[in-house]
Amino acid sequence: MKETEDYCYSLNEEIYYDDIDCLIDDFFKSGIHEISRAKKIEYVLSDFINVWSIFENIDEETCEAVGECAENLELTEEKHGESFKKAVDEWAEKEGVKLNFWGVHSIEKIKVKIDIDKSDYEILEDAK
Repeated sequence: MKETEDYCYSLNEEIYYDDIDCLIDDFFKSGIHEISRAKKIEYVLSDFINVWSIFENIDEETCEAVGECAENLELTEEKHGESFKKAVDEWAEKEGVKLNFWGVHSIEKIKVKIDIDKSDYEILEDAK
């Protein structure tokens, strides 16, 4: 997970667009409107991996397959977690697996002046 300085915009703080121009189409009249602006959080596939759970599953499966001798595998998140996640991200990049979403942080209200006829906008000020 990486917090960025790239802005995204929303009418309802649920659906964000990476381009403010996309919001202009959602307004039916010109004037001054309040919207939300936030900064993006970029994710990689490993941000959503529970390494402990995977290692626990490997431990259970190896013990079931070959018995107690597999208990000496000793995979731990502390010792192996970061390299495992790095390998997953490298695999995802090589295979072209891209996440088609991002999160948000630092949400703030701003005022924008919208001119529907010209499909134009101007950010006026923070709405605080």
